[in-house]
Amino acid sequence: MPDTTAPSFNLWTEPWIALEKPDGAIERAGIEKTLLNAEERRAIYDPSPLSVVGIHRLLVAILQFAIQPEQDADLKNLWKAGKFPRVSIEAFGRQYASRFD
Repeated sequence: MPDTTAPSFNLWTEPWIALEKPDGAIERAGIEKTLLNAEERRAIYDPSPLSVVGIHRLLVAILQFAIQPEQDADLKNLWKAGKFPRVSIEAFGRQYASRFD
């Protein structure tokens, strides 16, 4: 009997975004780990600048929805914190991670 399960690759959890660490090493992470550990990475790496821009746009759209900053003060607080709020990203993941598969 043939296997009827559809292939799965969830962009939320599977490592597909190439990230440059402070020491110059490259590692891959899914969307969730990229956002949760963004302050520990120097850049998104891809030979194509268009891919880098596209990934940035995707991540910013997710962050805007997950965090929902409404005032300049909200953005200032994010900047001062130096990282994205784990609770907001994890809540977004619980609700929408399956849509990235």
